Amino acid sequence: MRYSKHARVRKQQRGITSKLAEFVRTHGECEYSRGQLVFRYVRNGKTKNIHIPPPLRDKLRKSPYIVVGRDGKVVTVGWHYKRRKENFRPHYENPRRKRGHRH
Repeated sequence: MRYSKHARVRKQQRGITSKLAEFVRTHGECEYSRGQLVFRYVRNGKTKNIHIPPPLRDKLRKSPYIVVGRDGKVVTVGWHYKRRKENFRPHYENPRRKRGHRH
């Protein structure tokens, strides 16, 4: 894989190896977001029969992701720490305010 300068720096800062990034790109789920491909590793039945070395398995538990630009270069890499969009509440919605009630 080819890496941008930013991705190489982030890879080193975040402790993501090239082997890990390649595994995520090969076996991870792919989403299209903002004109780029986002590969993230999700534990599911697809990777059940694949032998994963223990050091790599430990890192995969942190949910790594890689972002690949239109030119095929890796733009950035990282770890998912926050919950996915399904649990996302827009910032403008006040949970204490009752719907349909105006002051």
